[in-house]
Amino acid sequence: MASCIKECICPRAKTIRVDWLLQNTTSDFDVQGSKKRLGNREGFALLDKKENMEKVLHQLSEITSQIETLQKQNATLEEKNTALERKSTALEKESTALKKKSMALEKKSTALEKKSTALEKKSMALEMNSTVLEMKSTASGGERAK
Repeated sequence: MASCIKECICPRAKTIRVDWLLQNTTSDFDVQGSKKRLGNREGFALLDKKENMEKVLHQLSEITSQIETLQKQNATLEEKNTALERKSTALEKESTALKKKSMALEKKSTALEKKSTALEKKSMALEMNSTVLEMKSTASGGERAK
């Protein structure tokens, strides 16, 4: 039996060809069963072995089907994962670009605040000059009136 399983393993795909195993194993039991009389114990034992082997082969077939389904699901999940990784990379690049823009805007804002402060100082200086000129004008006008 072990040699039978070894023979039906496909070396490339490393999977059991269930159909081949089912046909050859059950036909082997049929040949052996025909050589014996069904009334004796060996014949019934042989039939039991055949039934058990068919159950095992059916289970193997189900397992193979489940493996194929899982492989398909795995491939789908890998594709989704790849797509998510691409999106993540794109978002990281976008985030980096936005951070750079934010830093540039902060620098511009700081520069504008400095200019605003300088303009406020100039405005205050102009107001002081204007006040001084008004005071001089008032003082010179008062002296003329005397």
